[in-house]
Amino acid sequence: MVDDAHASGVLGQNGRGSVSHFGLDGRVALQIGTLSKGIGALGGYVACSQDMQDYLLNRARPVLFSTSHPPSVVATCIAALDILESDTSLVEQLWENTSFFKKGLVQLGFNTGQSETPITPVIVGEGARAVKLSTRLFE
Repeated sequence: MVDDAHASGVLGQNGRGSVSHFGLDGRVALQIGTLSKGIGALGGYVACSQDMQDYLLNRARPVLFSTSHPPSVVATCIAALDILESDTSLVEQLWENTSFFKKGLVQLGFNTGQSETPITPVIVGEGARAVKLSTRLFE
C-alpha cells in the first residue's frame, strides 16, 4: 500500500506519484492519494483491484457515509490530469521553484533538513526560537 498524499502531481513521470517515481508500476496493490494538493481540485482516490474496490465500497466507513463529487469537481480533476499527461512543464517548474526556494533558505542560514520533495522543513531548534520565527513570519 502506498499513501501518496503529497506525491500526486509532484513525483514520478508526469506527476503520477510515488509508485511511478520508484518504478513500482504494477507492483502495488493499493495506492491512495489526494486530488486537493498537487492536482489542485478536491477529494482523493484509491487505485486498486476490482476485488479491493468491492470490499472498500462495502466496508470502509468513510465511503459508507460520503457522497460523490459534483460533475464540476470531476471535470476539474480530469482536466488537471490531462494537463499533467500532456505537458511536463508544470512539474518541471515546480522542481525549479523548489530548488530556488531551498537554495535561498540555505543561503540565509536556515537548516532545511534532508527533504527530497517540495515539502521543505525549516528546522530552527528550540521552541522559543521557533515561536520567534513564527511571529516574525506573521508580521
